[in-house]
Amino acid sequence: MPKRATQVILSEKEQDELIQIIRRHRSEQQVVLRARIVLGAAQGYSNAHIARELDVNVDTVRLWRDRWVGLQGIEPVDGKPGGVFT
Repeated sequence: MPKRATQVILSEKEQDELIQIIRRHRSEQQVVLRARIVLGAAQGYSNAHIARELDVNVDTVRLWRDRWVGLQGIEPVDGKPGGVFT
């Protein structure tokens, strides 16, 4: 039986920051793609659906969904934003 995708829950602040990344003209396209993946996952879309919409491999979606969830709740030591997408 296939494993269900990991649920992604974003705070309002996290969601706003991801949207800012997507809208910023200077954002690297790799980072924009990762932000779109996380936002799609938070909206409840399946990995396959997100992969189709963004024209990427489903393994890429699974990787970034799981990385985001794995890093949630970890506060940066120096008070600066974390580098989850770098």
